[in-house]
Amino acid sequence: MPSNPKPSGSDINDVITSYLEETGEAEETAEPAPIRDFDLGTKLHEIKMDEAGNAITNSNLLEMPGIGWDISTREKREKIVNYLIWINEVLNWYCEELKKHGLMHEAEEIINYSPLINERFPTIENRLNAAKAYLETDYIKALSKINEPLPQQDFEDSLNKALEVLKDSTGIVQLRRDIDTIIIPDIHGRRKEFAKILMKKDEKGLSNIEKLERGELQIVCIGDAMHTMHDPKRWEKAQDEILSGSDSMPKLEDEIKDSMTTEKIIMYLIGRYPDYFHYTKGNHDNVKNSAEGGDHRFAKFSVPMASVMQKWVERKYTNTSEFLNKWSEFEHKLPLLAIGNNFVTSHAEPCKYLLHDAEEADEMGKSLSYYKELELTMEDIVNRTPKAVDALTWSSDDVCGGNIAEKVLATVGQDPKNSYYFVGHTEYNQKFLQLPNNVIRVNNGFSLEYVFIPANGQFDPKKHILTAGK
Repeated sequence: MPSNPKPSGSDINDVITSYLEETGEAEETAEPAPIRDFDLGTKLHEIKMDEAGNAITNSNLLEMPGIGWDISTREKREKIVNYLIWINEVLNWYCEELKKHGLMHEAEEIINYSPLINERFPTIENRLNAAKAYLETDYIKALSKINEPLPQQDFEDSLNKALEVLKDSTGIVQLRRDIDTIIIPDIHGRRKEFAKILMKKDEKGLSNIEKLERGELQIVCIGDAMHTMHDPKRWEKAQDEILSGSDSMPKLEDEIKDSMTTEKIIMYLIGRYPDYFHYTKGNHDNVKNSAEGGDHRFAKFSVPMASVMQKWVERKYTNTSEFLNKWSEFEHKLPLLAIGNNFVTSHAEPCKYLLHDAEEADEMGKSLSYYKELELTMEDIVNRTPKAVDALTWSSDDVCGGNIAEKVLATVGQDPKNSYYFVGHTEYNQKFLQLPNNVIRVNNGFSLEYVFIPANGQFDPKKHILTAGK
């Protein structure tokens, strides 16, 4: 095995290739394809071992459907399975030592942890490099670091899985009330900060991803995964690049890397954890920059962001009409509102659509029929009517007022006096903004803030609004 392999996120294929070459099992013509959404942990849980430490395989496992590599013989498949078991052992050992000592070289103290490790990679350097290579295959971390636009197939694989999960969805998602919840607003392409939230560990050493896997946490992202907001000039140059017709589009491709990779992570997590990871639609979830179905065309920094990205897709991908239609279908199958224990959350507060009664109408000098046109019902939200999409993704501060949040909370069965309505959408350069009627707006343009809600529903804004990476 090379003494200094260069890990690159999803390059476990390179590690496996090196192993097969060292053991004389590789074919000169073998060209591993990139791994797409291959969850190594799930595969390892399916593997049984006999008393001698060899894998007991079955036909389903031997097919290795997620690995994207043509292994032509049973022996080679078994070699891969045994290798995956081994590398998992290395990882466990490596992580335990890092916890104990904090420094990699101190792992030498128990380097003889497993005879299997000693047999297959006899030097300390080999073992540590292999462990690091495996660590780099952690999918979310790899995506947060990727330095080139995603291949279409990689993106589309996760899109297809997310669509399958959402095929019977409605506009409301009922969250579990017996586990902790994290709400993440307006990521806007901040994939590294997003990954930090996912990888953040608790006092027991469990990351949020591990807790998703264990069913001990649910995460709700409330829209606007795409379109970075930190650099207006990048957007201006990106628009100039696409309009020029040049093949060189460095600024636009920087944006594509951030935005589409963030969207890919969202889709991947929906497909991977359908019961515990949710995403509600925001106004930027409009890949076609459509003005239909409650959506509105939009621009920021005088740049029609969605249209610029769409032109890149049309130039770089294939079958783009079908691809964009599928992506748009994903957006329109997203829920609009999530209901949890003592809280609800959506991208925007439905300020435009007020629930007036006859007495209120009379006091304001308007007929009740006038307000009926502005009434937002639960049926609207469940069916994602244009009114509901507009209300829950596009409302702005200048039309907010009254006690709409209180009424929505009551309508969905929450105690309006002791529950919260969490929203994002409007950017403020502060950690959070506490509005009347228990509305908490979280959307900081400088750092990615998020909300932690304990399973008991006892939320404290001073303790439970956190910053990515801290």
